[in-house]
Order: sequence, then structure tokens, then C-alpha cells
Amino acid sequence: MPRLPDDLFAVPGLPSRAVAALALRRVERDRAYVTKALEAAAGEVGTTDPALRGAATDLAFGTWRWRGILDARLAPLLPRGLESLDDVTRQVLRVAAYELLGPPAVPPHAAVHVAVEAVRRLGRRGLAGLANAVLRRLAPAEDRAVAAPDEPFVARHAFPSWLRERLAAAWGEPRMPALARWSLAVPTRALRRNRNRHDGGALPLGSTSPHSPLVLRLAPGAGDLRDHPAIRTGRATVQEEGAFLAAERLPLPPGARVLDACAGRGTKTGALAERQTALGRLVAADVHPDKLSRVPGELQRLGLPPAECRAVDWTLGTAGIAGPFDAVLVDAPCSGTGTLSRRPEIRWRLAPDDVARLVELQAAILRRVADLVVPGGTLLYVVCSLLPEEGARQVRGFLADRPEFQAEPASWPAPWEPHEIGATLFPPDTGTDGFYAALLRRWPA
Repeated sequence: MPRLPDDLFAVPGLPSRAVAALALRRVERDRAYVTKALEAAAGEVGTTDPALRGAATDLAFGTWRWRGILDARLAPLLPRGLESLDDVTRQVLRVAAYELLGPPAVPPHAAVHVAVEAVRRLGRRGLAGLANAVLRRLAPAEDRAVAAPDEPFVARHAFPSWLRERLAAAWGEPRMPALARWSLAVPTRALRRNRNRHDGGALPLGSTSPHSPLVLRLAPGAGDLRDHPAIRTGRATVQEEGAFLAAERLPLPPGARVLDACAGRGTKTGALAERQTALGRLVAADVHPDKLSRVPGELQRLGLPPAECRAVDWTLGTAGIAGPFDAVLVDAPCSGTGTLSRRPEIRWRLAPDDVARLVELQAAILRRVADLVVPGGTLLYVVCSLLPEEGARQVRGFLADRPEFQAEPASWPAPWEPHEIGATLFPPDTGTDGFYAALLRRWPA
């Protein structure tokens, strides 16, 4: 990458577009996550301005959500296709196309001008004319916004073809436009209120979810809340709403011995402990020790008793974790296809072989953890996936191998969409990420 010009900040709007394009270059070239790539790109440009970084974040995430649609509109305008361009020019054109076709509603002349300047000043001066010609063909009238692609076009191009086929097979062709639109939208962030520390005062950050009085949906532009007083004092926790609604389905009687088998950083562990403060035992386990190391501080922040934290790879053994447990939560590693709006990298990074590998991993975790459930106890299996092989099909295979377990025929409250086995949060209908959950009870032999 050539040295960035000193006058990069001389053109209004150019630095944020440069940060977004350089970040997406890392995402595509190095398979980086968008958030991490944005941090690196902001350092490359030399900015710590929160407003600039916020604008670049919106552009980068939006562009990567819309990538399939943008590429389908840009490719016919390039004689040798998008792949013939260098990796910086390609991202600059995508960002500009997103501004022309997506929700930012930037005036066409402004989007084209800044994009051409970005190509010129990011070391691709010889391609500035090509960028100008392509974007002006994409935006034929400078005094009006380009019409957004219609629903059939969006439904065809929002996902890679293989993923679109699987989603259509799972949910039906009539629901694909809604799934596509959801996947392109900016996701709603949420807070979980601490039911033990909430003093009744309002948290003026958003509105209460229609699905739970304990969930506050954040208003757009709420910003980084890590240092907010409500977070620091343990009155609230940043947690995706669907993840909270899933954890709520695990029964927790007083004195229950509880295992959070894939605890991560402990967000759901905290939600379980908040709901039932009289647990007999709480174990948080995860394959990643660095994530698990944050659980003690999280529980302390919430004013909750400590948990036993154990690093374990369930495919190899139990790492000395001994049961029995009355309640087990398995929030299993999965494709993340229920989070395509929140994590736009997934749809372009995921491959069919990845899904098959994850299905095997989920099955291995279920087999190992099932042995730790006491007869009469329950196991809640959860994945943030919309693919049946990770959801109902996975559970059906588990039940065939372990006849002492049965799916609980309990009613699933709204907004859950019940199935023959388990239920789903279907994101276009719920306003949450997509989840599958099944509650399984172990009966005495």
C-alpha cells in the first residue's frame, strides 16, 4: 500500500470513505472482522475522530451487507469485471455504490466526486477516470437519488447462491424477500436490565421491547455504552435481544445446579444468575480461556456470586467437570446465519463445508454434555442459525441416539415460532437476531 497523501483530509467526506475502503480491503483480503479492520484502517489514515470513525463504521458495515447487490449492479459496467480491479479501487467503488443504492441517500454527484478523489489519492490515479465513468452510469441523474433495487433483485443477490438456496429450502421462497431485507438492515442493539439492581428509574437510552420488559432497545446513535453509568454499576448489560430470550427458556428452580457449557464472555451466564440468585452451583465453561477469563468480572459487576470457570474442549472430554447438573445451556458454535445483519462478514466468508464441520462439532458437544444432565434435568440447545441442519435436524439426530432424552412439548411464547421440535426466532418478524432453541428433558432410565 503506497503512503497515504498528507492532504487526505482536504476533501470533505474523503477520510471516512478512505477508512471504510481500506477496512473492507482487509476484510476481503485477510478475512478480517469488520470491527477489527476498521480499527486498523483508522490507524492507517491517522484519525481518532469519533464522528469520522462512526461514519466509516456505518459505511463499511452497510457496504458489506449489500455487497452482493452492489457487485451485481457494478459488474456489468466493468469490461473485465470487479475482480480485474485492484483491491482498493474495488472497495472504493463498492462504498460509492452503497451510497447511491442503499439507505444513506447521498446526492449522486457528491458520492461520485468523493469516490473519484479516493481512487486518485489512494494511489490509483490512473483508474480515476474509470471510476468516474462507472459511477456516473450507475447514477445517471445527478439531481435525483438512484432507485433502490426491487425485491426480486434483492432476494436474488443479498446472499451467496448456495446460502440463498439453503435458506429458501428451509423457509420457502415467499419469505426470501423479507429475509433479504432483514439481512441488509442496520441491526437493533439492546440492553438487558438487571432485575436485581434495577431501581425503577428510567434508562433514557431507547424503548422497552415488546417481547420482554427486561429488554431495552437502544435508539439509533446511542454510541459506545461501555462507560455508561448503567453499565458500570451493573444495572444493565449490553446483550442481543434474541440471545436473552433464548436463555430465558431454560428452567431454573431454586437450588439448581447449572452448567453454561459454551459460556464465552459470560453474558448469558450473567442472565441466568440474575434470574435465579439461589442456585446450588453455577459452572461457566468454554473452549477459549481468554473469553472465560472475563466471566468473574462480569458477575462481580452485576453483584452476583462467583461461578466456577472451567476451560474445556467438549470434543476431547470434560476437563474434570463433574455432574450432575439440573439445567444445562448449550449455546453451540454455529454458522451464525441468524446474525447476518449484525455480522455481515459471515455471508461472504461461510462455505458449505464450514456448515458441515460445525454440525459435527455441535453433535460432539451435545453427546458429551448430555452425560452430565441428571435424570429429570433439562438441556437447552441454542444456535444463532437459520439452517435446519444446525437446528431441528441436529436435535432430531441427537434424540434418535439418546432415547432417554425427549423434547419438551412446552408452549413457546411469542415471538417464538414453534416447530415439531423446538422453536425459532425468525428475525424479519421479531426484530431480533435469528435463533433456534430446543428444550430437552432427560428421563430416568
